[in-house]
Amino acid sequence: MPQSPLVCIVDSDPDTTASIQHWLVDASLETRVFPGAPSFLEAFDPECVGCIVANADKDGPRILDGLRLREASAPLILLSGKADVSSAVRALRAGAYDYLETPVAGEQLVDSVRSALEKNASEREREREWSETRTQLDRLTPREREVLELVVSGKSNRLIASELALSHKTIEIHRSRMMRKMQAPSLAQLVGKIRCLRCADGPGAVD
Repeated sequence: MPQSPLVCIVDSDPDTTASIQHWLVDASLETRVFPGAPSFLEAFDPECVGCIVANADKDGPRILDGLRLREASAPLILLSGKADVSSAVRALRAGAYDYLETPVAGEQLVDSVRSALEKNASEREREREWSETRTQLDRLTPREREVLELVVSGKSNRLIASELALSHKTIEIHRSRMMRKMQAPSLAQLVGKIRCLRCADGPGAVD
């Protein structure tokens, strides 16, 4: 993976791609140029792509469809010489990150790209955290998962012991092991991790 996320420029016009690449490289951003949506989608690697800058009229719809089919979330910035409010609204509703009218100022484009890269980085970090939590959940025994669910619901060790027909000491042991496997130093951190995962996966995340 490159040291910095890759900004993919998709346009068949060499003069346009040269200008965009010049602005982005001058802003210390790593770029790669593709002449159209087919070549970009064929080479697409979600682990490397930080965001995409593409021609809205020629390539935008196909890239959006390709990203949707791949369930990829790389932000897409669309550039159009025929921009209007309705076109922009349609593109944004379809999943584009930004929609800019050309000719666009270099500073405006760089700002949009940096914002898109920050969004992508934030989403990647959340995905990493969710994946880590899922892995931790998989390490729990069935009994530890029961205890986790009851702990997260706010029940005390004594109530959990009564509900599961186990001794208070046994529940303390299960809870201690569960907290260690979940790498949660406190109840608040455990609840936060599970709530975040449920937001991503739905209410059944720890069932």
